[in-house]
Amino acid sequence: MKWIKNIIIWSIIAIVLQSAVFFAADRYYRTSLLNTKTTEIKIEDKTPAKKININIPLAATKIESSFDGQYISYYENNKLNVVNTSSGSVETVPSEKNNEQVYSKWLPDINIIILCEKSLDDPTEISIYTYNADTNSKESPTDSSNAAIKLNLTSSRDKISDIEFSTAMNTFYIKTLKTNETSSIFFNDVNGNMSSLITSRKIGTMKTFKNNPGLVYEDLSNGVIRFTNENKSIDNENYCILSTDDNENVYMGALKNGTVTNILYGSRATSVSQWHQTNLESPVNKDNIIITNAGKIYIKYPSNSYVIDEQSSGKTTYKGNLLSITDKEVLSLDNGKLESTTLK
Repeated sequence: MKWIKNIIIWSIIAIVLQSAVFFAADRYYRTSLLNTKTTEIKIEDKTPAKKININIPLAATKIESSFDGQYISYYENNKLNVVNTSSGSVETVPSEKNNEQVYSKWLPDINIIILCEKSLDDPTEISIYTYNADTNSKESPTDSSNAAIKLNLTSSRDKISDIEFSTAMNTFYIKTLKTNETSSIFFNDVNGNMSSLITSRKIGTMKTFKNNPGLVYEDLSNGVIRFTNENKSIDNENYCILSTDDNENVYMGALKNGTVTNILYGSRATSVSQWHQTNLESPVNKDNIIITNAGKIYIKYPSNSYVIDEQSSGKTTYKGNLLSITDKEVLSLDNGKLESTTLK
């Protein structure tokens, strides 16, 4: 039994020694930690705040903003110029040899401009180009056969009046206008193939959908709003197309005496009777209604230089003439100076 007694004694001694070591270590580390000086390190966003100090020539025409306000484009002496609003740098986008630029438009959600250039040798031939403002590069998109995309007009007097894009689908629609007000819509599919889609006596506003094929447009000659990929039409005498958003919603204005009194919006897949309605305090011109890609509705009052957010009733006052509204700000021109005002 003696060996059992020895084991018990040595076990007690081990426990005592272990406790002493833990006690000493605890006192040591607690003292060390309490006496340690700590320094708070703040990680700051070093991205410089956007300070707009840009002047646009007073003689500039067709002044437009990219979707996020990062770039401003304008024409001066028939030359397209693109300004980086963060750096102030200006790039000139030249026409190709023996070509003349006849139309340009920013894509709705990418800092890219689509350009249409007419051949001086053959005025019925329109070449399509893209200009990437981020990389300052101009390219000629091609079709599935690696041939440059071109649009052949029926007359040299035809004009391009609008281009609408579906960026996720990589397709776009071009509307042309003849001197007798007859309009044609051409469709460029995902393979780059251009084809004639619609010809009508008069076509008004047209809009695409970002993530799905199809087009909604005003057939003014027959007084209806049509959807190309659906067997649906809406009486155009009482409504006008305002816009579409990234969630496939269509926005229409209810008309009275040529002005919009209410805004209807909803999915193109549902009946108009199921759409939401926003009642305006007073009738407004359709050109004074701005709808963002996210579906925010703004009413601009140019004579008083402010915009109203219809959902929140927030009022944002700006300087000069309104240029565009992004998701965060109002861009305007005040005597040639570009102004940025945060939305409220």
